[in-house]
Amino acid sequence: MFDPGSILGSTFFASREPIRNPLALKLVHEARTLGSKEPGLTGSIGHRLVRGFLLSADSVLCNMREGDIVEVTDYDPVRKTSIVIGIKGPSRFLPLHWLAQQTHPDKLVTLYLCVETPPPGVSVFSSKLLHGSFEEAMEVARALKASGKGTIFIDGAGLFMVTRDLETLPKDFEALLEAARAEAKKAPTKKKKKNKK
Repeated sequence: MFDPGSILGSTFFASREPIRNPLALKLVHEARTLGSKEPGLTGSIGHRLVRGFLLSADSVLCNMREGDIVEVTDYDPVRKTSIVIGIKGPSRFLPLHWLAQQTHPDKLVTLYLCVETPPPGVSVFSSKLLHGSFEEAMEVARALKASGKGTIFIDGAGLFMVTRDLETLPKDFEALLEAARAEAKKAPTKKKKKNKK
């Protein structure tokens, strides 16, 4: 089956059925755990395989299900096409998940979060390129690699992270939350004016 997708690319379904990789359940569990800490948070999560990788659809993390995970068996950045096994189409940030895994061979997990403001200490990437496009993904992956860190904020799109594995993901995620909370506490609060009698 063929999904014409959009100008971001086209998806060919080798099979429209739930994937049978045990890692899919682990990805769903981690996504739901992260989402429970920030209800309503949306994004996508990926995991490298020996051949290809697993990637979720763009979802509300705390509501993610096994059917939201697809196996990307092949991705062609030139033709902007992907071949997948699964029920839903993959995240629109597939090019970035794929490129990040190519440029960070020591990292297994990729995570995109739809947030409006960058956590403290995270590099900010800005451009006029289309969010989710391969062209933008190349620039973001390059900036992420140059930063020497595992996290980058894409202005107008959200936060992207690469991490070693599923075991280190919760720690990295919690570190971002703690930094954001600490920054929020520093923000000055406006004092209410007392009404004069």
